[in-house]
Amino acid sequence: PPLLRGEIWAIILDLPDDLEECYNGINKEQGGISDHQIDLDVPRCHQYHPLLSSMEGQRKMKRVLKSWVAFNQNLVYWQGLDSLSAPLVTLHFQHEAKAFGCMQEVVNKYLRSFFLKDNSMHLQAHLLIFRQLLAFHDPELAVHLHNLGFQPELYAIPWFLTLFTHVMHLDKVYQLWDTLLLRQPSFPLFLAVGVMINMREKLLKMDFNSCIMLFSNMPSFDTEHVIAVSNQLDEYTPHSLIIRKFRCGEETDTACGPWTANKTLDEMKEELSLRLTLDNIRSFSPPFGRSLIIFDIRSQEEFDRFHLPKSMNINVREIKPSELEKFKGSYIVILSDPRNEDGIKVSPFHSSFTFFFL
Repeated sequence: PPLLRGEIWAIILDLPDDLEECYNGINKEQGGISDHQIDLDVPRCHQYHPLLSSMEGQRKMKRVLKSWVAFNQNLVYWQGLDSLSAPLVTLHFQHEAKAFGCMQEVVNKYLRSFFLKDNSMHLQAHLLIFRQLLAFHDPELAVHLHNLGFQPELYAIPWFLTLFTHVMHLDKVYQLWDTLLLRQPSFPLFLAVGVMINMREKLLKMDFNSCIMLFSNMPSFDTEHVIAVSNQLDEYTPHSLIIRKFRCGEETDTACGPWTANKTLDEMKEELSLRLTLDNIRSFSPPFGRSLIIFDIRSQEEFDRFHLPKSMNINVREIKPSELEKFKGSYIVILSDPRNEDGIKVSPFHSSFTFFFL
């Protein structure tokens, strides 16, 4: 219920018992390096909202933001944090401490790496996973945007950095966050894919300039439909697909397989489709009534020795795009030897190609 939304969110976020004492102990008047940017951002943040356009509302938002900056010495203020605070300030207008506490928990759960001083690697990784998830669930749209050169860097950064609060009307944000706050930290990725799928018919007809114009102001979409689709995507997507699978400097992610641990972020960006493990394939149940097609591109001898049930042995060097048209709309998995990169070179065409290296 709208009147109870703020209190319910606070319960979901499990605010600490000493929140009031903590908030009161923060010096909100002391000057800081973020003050100038906060002073610029707050007066233009969701000014259609009667509370946020009022002097008192702007004063409260500034106090909450300055408190967050002072409390999180290892994080930095990025533009967009004002938008992130907007739904929380409005719902807890008479209780600044709860607005601050909710923002602290939201950032800790969904956005902490985004507000590091050097967030570029994490941001690029997030955008890569989003692009590959879109290719996994709507390859026709993903390939179309890829061919246009319309990359997520051009439109999706504010989505993730502010959990859609910078690009959506607050009435829709409340509705979106009612679901978001109940989900895992990866859920914003599925929301973003859900938004793109909701607008797919329009986007498929557009060129690069039209896409830029469309996203210059966030187009309206059916929020309930996006939430429903996002829930399905979250349920059916193998969650190992959203784990970072590339080398970051000397660091590698031990949770990922050896076929990706040695790749850099730039190398992974060259791959439009996701990579899967054998367990992913065995447990994957395609959503939306779509089918799963498995192409095994290993030699006939290796295929005869072992292959997955219902998989088809094909020669990837001889296959023609026209031969794949009948599989349009299916999830297509390419099984390959880890020493063979031919699977990566297969164009996704109109079907979703994901890779498992056996």
